[in-house]
Amino acid sequence: MSTRTVTSVNTTPTPLTISTAEQASFRMINVGRKRPTHRLAVACGTIVMGKQAYQAVIKGHLAKGDAIALAEIAGITGAKKTPELL
Repeated sequence: MSTRTVTSVNTTPTPLTISTAEQASFRMINVGRKRPTHRLAVACGTIVMGKQAYQAVIKGHLAKGDAIALAEIAGITGAKKTPELL
């Protein structure tokens, strides 16, 4: 199931804060006997673009294809690759 929500908001983007390796605190544990758990992840973000570009994205009039569909595929692919990246 896929849900699309497109909202036009005129706001100033908030800077993203990323932890560096020096700030991280973690340890490896054995999860071999752990039962599978159902999890849900929710993400949101802000994209800033001009009115003409926004209209082209919403109407699907981009020369390289549907930007929203591509973003959905990229998100799904990234989620599936999470175990490899961790």
